[in-house]
Amino acid sequence: MIQFIRCHRLRRVALWIGGWACAGALAGCYPSLPKDLASLEPLDACQPLNNAELLGKARHFYHQTDLFTLRCALGQLRGRTLSDIHKTAIPAKLCFLIASRFANDPKQQERLAAEGVRWAEIAQPDGGPQGGEIQYYYAVNLGMVIRQHITLAATRLSSLVKALESASKLAPQVDWGGPWRVLGALYLMAPAWPQGMGDTEKALELLKKAVDQYPEHPQNHFYYAKALWETDQDAGRGEAQKQLHQTELMLAQKDFSEVADLWRKELKQFADEIKVPISEPLSQPAAPSARRKR
Repeated sequence: MIQFIRCHRLRRVALWIGGWACAGALAGCYPSLPKDLASLEPLDACQPLNNAELLGKARHFYHQTDLFTLRCALGQLRGRTLSDIHKTAIPAKLCFLIASRFANDPKQQERLAAEGVRWAEIAQPDGGPQGGEIQYYYAVNLGMVIRQHITLAATRLSSLVKALESASKLAPQVDWGGPWRVLGALYLMAPAWPQGMGDTEKALELLKKAVDQYPEHPQNHFYYAKALWETDQDAGRGEAQKQLHQTELMLAQKDFSEVADLWRKELKQFADEIKVPISEPLSQPAAPSARRKR
């Protein structure tokens, strides 16, 4: 029972690390990363790019980039001898962006994310200027793998946390405050001491920085709203509603590909849970509720 509870808590943490809160079935427990590569076919129509061209284009890839373009880029990197481009965050970033499109196909997502972890591990020893970005994509890819194989957290969760802490210091701008957002969400979702590293005050600090400095990302607003609610339901209710409303507006106005559907579902579930309307301003004072202790 103790082992099950521990795995359940780790799984709760891992569910959002890759950027979403969608739970797939617990597929099994494995001590190492899956080694099978996900199929990227068909790639016949891909435009050949040399490393310099690929590097230049891939720096601007994000969720808005079409899936075919992402698959072409990763497919070309797979078939080349290791070079300078493999010492950057680009291969791990490509795996993360493609894996994010396969939330409804856990096996495909797992294989892509595991590949992303391996690319990041290849790039990390270089210690170059992209170190923080590499650490970030290592962490979010690893989080998606742990989501399927929770016992992997026993050997990998500490390295995931260290990677996020490093990325938060070296490259907080990656993925529009991604390191702050993901580390803040980790503090928010994890069990509090002595069972875990959960700390709502740290979460609130990191997520507020993400919202203030990188308001372009809807998930910064969403997780900041959750932190406000977890910290103080009375004082935080009005501001949390504003942040949830901003999340809704951004998802309606900007293209985040298939990932947006998952984020909308997550938004609705949380708004329904706390009984806060997100499409209109708060019209009356909230009923008193106890401050949560973590």
